[in-house]
Amino acid sequence: MTFSPKLPQKLFDVILFHHVLEHIPREHTITLLREFHRCLKPGGYLNIRVPNASYLLAGHHLFGDFTHVVHFNERSMPQVLEAAGFDTRHLEFIHHPPLLFWSWQHMGRALLRFLNRMRWHLHSVLHKTVCALIELYPIPKCFEWELEVLARK
Repeated sequence: MTFSPKLPQKLFDVILFHHVLEHIPREHTITLLREFHRCLKPGGYLNIRVPNASYLLAGHHLFGDFTHVVHFNERSMPQVLEAAGFDTRHLEFIHHPPLLFWSWQHMGRALLRFLNRMRWHLHSVLHKTVCALIELYPIPKCFEWELEVLARK
């Protein structure tokens, strides 16, 4: 796979790559990530978001779109980024718990936010329990449908 036009080295401070990597064929994934690594300035960041293959209800997000050809989880993403030249000691998985703030003027909305936050916590407990029951160690830390990772060059 060739990338054209050829971008200069060390051009970008940040590259955002959201919900695209899962559409790139496996044989081109590392080549593309190496190109990102080459184009980042020292200390630059690559932010990647993909569907989380470890999510319990991943079927809809992974297989609902037939153009998803590669799947990633908390274990495979560092492997791919390391093969592309990124230092895995500088990887950060970003979690997005639902916002929780109270509005006494809109009690209905406050209740819905509270219930959504409780759903999020229950989902995380269920996820940890299932992983422990099937003896999947180390237990993943990201239980959201979306996996977001920040890699620093």
